Amino acid sequence: HPNTLFIAGHDHGLQFIDDSDVRQIVSGSGSKTSFIKNGKNLLFKYESQGFNVIDCRADKSLHIKFYTYQNRKAVLAYDFVLPMVQ
Repeated sequence: HPNTLFIAGHDHGLQFIDDSDVRQIVSGSGSKTSFIKNGKNLLFKYESQGFNVIDCRADKSLHIKFYTYQNRKAVLAYDFVLPMVQ
């Protein structure tokens, strides 16, 4: 299934992992923080509070955005467009 996106919570941080056909978003940092190990497929990580937004576009691509909290404001920290694979 080439257009599968796995989304998980619970971990205390933000992550975007791209391992060929398997892509995973971890968005679970609400109150705690934890260490995130670097990996060759880890495109983005943030070890503190934040959240994720996914916009589904008309062309069926996904615009994935990660926001972090800095100075009591949400700040765009990383964005990525995931094209639809035919």
